[in-house]
Amino acid sequence: MADLGKRINIQKKFKKHPSSQSSGMPLKSIKGISDINSVKFKTSRYTNTMTARPPAGTGATPTAFPLANEKAQGAGTSNPFYIWLLNNSITRSTAPLNETNGSYARMTIIATGTPSYKLTAGEQFYLYHPVTFKSLLLTCQVALTATDTLLRLESVSIQKGVDNFPSGSFLVKKNNIQSLHTSVVPIGTGNSIYLIYLTAQNNWYSSSMYYTDLGTSIGSETNEVSLRSSEYVATNNTIITKVTLLFYVDNTCDLEFGVYKIPNVNASTANVTWSQMTHTDINANYTADTTYIKEISVTGGNNITAGQGVGIVARNTSHSGLVRMYGKGFITLAGHPTA
Repeated sequence: MADLGKRINIQKKFKKHPSSQSSGMPLKSIKGISDINSVKFKTSRYTNTMTARPPAGTGATPTAFPLANEKAQGAGTSNPFYIWLLNNSITRSTAPLNETNGSYARMTIIATGTPSYKLTAGEQFYLYHPVTFKSLLLTCQVALTATDTLLRLESVSIQKGVDNFPSGSFLVKKNNIQSLHTSVVPIGTGNSIYLIYLTAQNNWYSSSMYYTDLGTSIGSETNEVSLRSSEYVATNNTIITKVTLLFYVDNTCDLEFGVYKIPNVNASTANVTWSQMTHTDINANYTADTTYIKEISVTGGNNITAGQGVGIVARNTSHSGLVRMYGKGFITLAGHPTA
């Protein structure tokens, strides 16, 4: 019988056509690219806006600003410089520094806590960005107490969009300056009984001697009176930071107080012009035989050089007779020990 040819199986499955991709890239690779194109990266963890805060601490109650004894989250856990800043900063800012062009003279901060005066007038410090670590060198204008939340600066130019420091930026004292020391100097008339002896109403009297009458106003004073009224005379550059008074009076009266710089001049007989330091006001009515403890914080015009003096003065403005102020007083000062 004749062979009529191969039998054709009409149900036979043919191989699929080759991929139509011109590059011949496998479909699995195409799927990978598609996944990459569609994925949504979470960048908020690394984004730092000017109002953003740095990584919080990991204590029992995490704080927005990590404390020195807390470990940092985020970038800080693996960055040794962040940890160094955390452990060595004086304090941290609580508001962004970037909102203006031109001069900038104040910064809000977390209170440093005790001891006071971790920064004193004239000292420099660096402000560090907590993520980029960019720094800005600034100068403290007013000594920083333990409870201050506003740091006053010597005016600095801030360029918006360039000098951007968010809340939580670190304040680190410049480490190549002399260390300051604080000391306390007792004041008083030299008499073990009186702090200030006020003879006549409305006249100013110095605490430096038993009887130093300055009249009803203070301004240009003779060189002799100025020297006698110098409660403290500086031997080196010194900053007056506080005057503390513990006293009572023998008659109820209104008292006014003042703290003055006395620029004594060597080998001179010329009058000396006194200048009042910027300080808190404790002027008030004081009741007889009542104990008072008053602090006068001195914040401006309080830098004195060797030979210059400090005058602590008071006057009675209401009682018509003699007022005796009994007690003790102290000046707190900060200065360079070898200046």
